[in-house]
Amino acid sequence: MNAEKKTVLRFAVMSDVHTGETTDEEALRFERAMNRIYDYAEKQEYPALDALLVAGDQTKRGHESEMAAFKEILDKSIREGTRPLLVMGNHEYFDEAGKHVSDRWVRIMEQSMNTHEVINGYHFIGVSLTSYVGYDDQLEWLENELEKAKADTPDKPIFVQQHYHVGDTVYGSDLWGDACLKPVFDKYPQVIDFSGHSHYPVNDPRSIWQGTFTALGCGTLSYFELEPGMIYGTIPPRATDAFQFYIVEVEEDDTVVVRAYDGITEQFFPFEYRIEAPFVPENFKYTDKRAEKAGKPSFDESATVTVKKVTDSSVTLIIPQASDKDCIHSYRFDFYVDEKIVKSESVWSEFYFMNMPEKLTQEFEELMSQTHYEVKVTAINSWGKECDRPIKTEFTTK
Repeated sequence: MNAEKKTVLRFAVMSDVHTGETTDEEALRFERAMNRIYDYAEKQEYPALDALLVAGDQTKRGHESEMAAFKEILDKSIREGTRPLLVMGNHEYFDEAGKHVSDRWVRIMEQSMNTHEVINGYHFIGVSLTSYVGYDDQLEWLENELEKAKADTPDKPIFVQQHYHVGDTVYGSDLWGDACLKPVFDKYPQVIDFSGHSHYPVNDPRSIWQGTFTALGCGTLSYFELEPGMIYGTIPPRATDAFQFYIVEVEEDDTVVVRAYDGITEQFFPFEYRIEAPFVPENFKYTDKRAEKAGKPSFDESATVTVKKVTDSSVTLIIPQASDKDCIHSYRFDFYVDEKIVKSESVWSEFYFMNMPEKLTQEFEELMSQTHYEVKVTAINSWGKECDRPIKTEFTTK
């Protein structure tokens, strides 16, 4: 928080809690998250937590017992002065279809599917979308509420949440986003939108996007999932070490400060997003132009690839992490035989962990026996920029 400006509003945002029962790991994380948020708030000059946003998928399977478990933890953890604002996710529709499920969620959560609240002079709108398509009535309701908020506070941010990402905005929205939402938000540059669904981590710089409005992906308290194309698919090793959420503060000049918290290590990530004049697109700095300005990652001059184990069909390699101004996203391992690439595999850097390992160890299989390989390892950042100097090693299979 900027010490020269007073905080006038604070709220937390999370998504994809995936509570099963009150004693499962996700439920315990949700309770811990609530405690950590209040611990932080109480130490600040402005000590309040004004609202809690949960952008869908409060439950694993949408069972009534799971909804009741989530609500029990919420009621036990939330304190006076904090407004709980929830929307339904696709998991809340797992048991039945349509009206019956929404009625049950409304009854248990004790709030409407769609909400519009004003807190400390700022508008909060939440919309529960039943599926990727076919919710014209909900979009019409959303636009009507946005018009009301804009008319009331034309020079203030409007905070919106729904479960699905807005298509082609934040990290993960290309595969897990919804194109129907963008034409609505395009009309309202003051919108700051929060969404989940993808389980993509919040500490990739693409998890915030600004174009015609501002959007943020909210991560998960359950398990990570990322884009396809890696050696192990879309679910990374240690995927269940996923415990991320935001604490958002609004300063007296309407600057919005978004800080990402890692619940595993119980500390903030070493960055913050400052959204100044959030209703003026010309001032947006988290735009797609960041990719054009981004530098390249690099390995230390002394970095080498260590060969740990070689069999007739596999090898285990160890590499040190490269460095980058923004985020080391992944590494590509190119296997050469007689100067021709015969195998290429990619692995994530595990950037999504606050306690990111200093070295990566990876086994590669399906190699040819009695074959001499040269391996080149290329570091890649979140913007797709590759290092100029890959690190190399050689080995011969048995």
